[in-house]
Amino acid sequence: MTESVSPHNANPDWEPESERNFRLGQLLLLLEQAHLLQRDIPSIDRLGYYDFFSANPFIVTSDEYPNRKRDRIILKRAGFLEGQLSYGQAGERYVSRRQRLRADVSLLLSWGLVTLRAGGYRLSASGEGLAESLSTVYADQYREAARIVISRLAPLTNAKLISTVQRWLGETWLLVDFLGDVDDAAATTKMAIGSESG
Repeated sequence: MTESVSPHNANPDWEPESERNFRLGQLLLLLEQAHLLQRDIPSIDRLGYYDFFSANPFIVTSDEYPNRKRDRIILKRAGFLEGQLSYGQAGERYVSRRQRLRADVSLLLSWGLVTLRAGGYRLSASGEGLAESLSTVYADQYREAARIVISRLAPLTNAKLISTVQRWLGETWLLVDFLGDVDDAAATTKMAIGSESG
C-alpha cells in the first residue's frame, strides 16, 4: 500500500501561501472582517497591505500604540508566533505575496465572490456566504489578526501608511510596481472581465 504524501512531508520548504485556494480563502476572510468593521478597502495597494500583515500580524504591533499590549495578547492566544519573519525576510515575502495578489483578486471578481464598487473591494452576497462557512481553527485565527490589522491601518492616510510600511519592511517592498488607484481598479476589472469571457 502506497503511503499518501502531503505537501508538508514531500517538501519541508512548502508554504501554505503557495496554494491558491489558501490565499483566496484568506482574502475572503479579510474582506469579511473589513465589512464587519465598516472599513472600505478602496485600492489593491491597501488590500495588499492588509492581506500581508493579517498573515504576519506581529509586524503591526512592533510600534507603540494604545492597544499594542492587548493586541499582542490576542494574537498569542490565537496561536500566532512572534518572530516568524526576520526583518530581512519580511520585505521579500511581501513582494512575493503582492505579485500574486492581482491574479487572486481577478479570480474572486470573475467568480462573483468579490465586487469592485465606488467604495472599493467588497464581498458579494455569495462571497459573504462562503466566508461565513470557513470555520477552521486557522480561519478564526486569521479573523482575529485581520481585525487587528484593519483597525490599526485603516485610519492611516495613504502617505502615512506607505511610510509606516517602509519602516516595517525596509526597502525590498519598493521593488513592486505600484499602479495608481484608478489605473489599478481599471486593470483589475479588465482582468476579471477577461476571465469571465475566457
